[in-house]
Amino acid sequence: MDYDKYFSDLQKQQEKMFEMERRLMEEQMQQSMLMQQFEQQKLMQMQQSMLMQAQHQMQSDADSTENSSNSDSRFCPECGEQLSMKARFCPICGTRILDDDDMKSNSEEEKFSSSEDLPECPVDWENFEGCGFTYTYESDGEDREVEVTYELGEDADGEEMYCWCSEDGPIDICDDDFRGCEDINDCGVVIAKRVIHDNDGEVKMSFGKGELTFTDQPCAIVLDEELNYSADCQETVTLTLYANQGTDVMRTNFYDLDEDEFETIKQLLEDGDTEEIWDHIDEEFFCNETFDLWGDEESERLGYEITDSDGDVIDEGDISVGSENLFAYRDIKDNFAVTQEGHPQYLLVTTDSVKRSYAEYKVPANFSIGGISFVKNDNAKKGILHCEYFGDDVTCITQIRYAGQTLSCNDMGDAGTVGDLRYFLYAWDDEDECYRLVEQA
Repeated sequence: MDYDKYFSDLQKQQEKMFEMERRLMEEQMQQSMLMQQFEQQKLMQMQQSMLMQAQHQMQSDADSTENSSNSDSRFCPECGEQLSMKARFCPICGTRILDDDDMKSNSEEEKFSSSEDLPECPVDWENFEGCGFTYTYESDGEDREVEVTYELGEDADGEEMYCWCSEDGPIDICDDDFRGCEDINDCGVVIAKRVIHDNDGEVKMSFGKGELTFTDQPCAIVLDEELNYSADCQETVTLTLYANQGTDVMRTNFYDLDEDEFETIKQLLEDGDTEEIWDHIDEEFFCNETFDLWGDEESERLGYEITDSDGDVIDEGDISVGSENLFAYRDIKDNFAVTQEGHPQYLLVTTDSVKRSYAEYKVPANFSIGGISFVKNDNAKKGILHCEYFGDDVTCITQIRYAGQTLSCNDMGDAGTVGDLRYFLYAWDDEDECYRLVEQA
């Protein structure tokens, strides 16, 4: 045996390990410094905003005593820019300006005095007959697996009813036990606490029908020893989602029109002269990039890639994005372009596909791609604005949900738009409190 070569190789391996540890520590220190800088900037912005608002309030109080001529203006809470009372977005920094009702709803914290006050779970389990959770863990040093499925059975009187069943029979659990849950995986945590009492440590949880999952990828969400979502993993990897499997991200722009602009653009659309439209509109007041769903399982997918701190690929493939795995989460406020309370009288909407969109996330190293859920993200509340190019269900690639946490991307990009612009001209109908489509091209 060549001992010199053996010890040389061993030394090289140790040096490589030390270098990996050094890079990891540097990355963690950089992330910590960035977080501290972000918090300091946010604090300074909040202090500046509070100071500006206080100064403005003092000035407004003084002016109201002498002259109320400036009562039709306010200030942006982020950059302090003076705005008109009708402004919905700051022209300087783009911050959305909330009205009194929005401010009230955002400032009120949800307080629940008992489980009965918790919101109902949004999951309609009757749509998931035959589906269930699989839990794998160790008990007394031996591997164990527990399956719990949602099945149609009978009650004590012989009446048909749906229930959760394990190999030992029906489980004493009902819809009220899922109050406060926001998606399917949250419900899986509740069930785990009913059926697992002998785990030695962490538990891995998956949901689907047999080996099939909603994302078409294996799922292994980690629960800690107390059967809550695990937060022990401090190492991170990079997840990148790509809209490159058939369905593109859709970019939708909204333009506020006055009556003259509305009439001019209406005539241009009737004449099919869309090039001249841009001579008659200002910059959009709202832009949304969405991933629209119509139920096409083959094309409504995302590519994904998971890489380590050195950029080496750990896993890659594609996942399904389905309406059944789409949820509205309480920590994400609706960010509609128009509402019944806030809308221009005349509105131009344009849509265009975006080429090669991607979004990048930092996720825990124990992240399991099959366990993600998607966030509902629409352009307007249902019934207010109908557009044939909006999906039946709408999500995005810049926010996802995993193990009880909403994750926002830290980087995103694309290769520009396709150039397949479509135009939709609307007028507000006061009687029906919605937009009426006037012309399109």
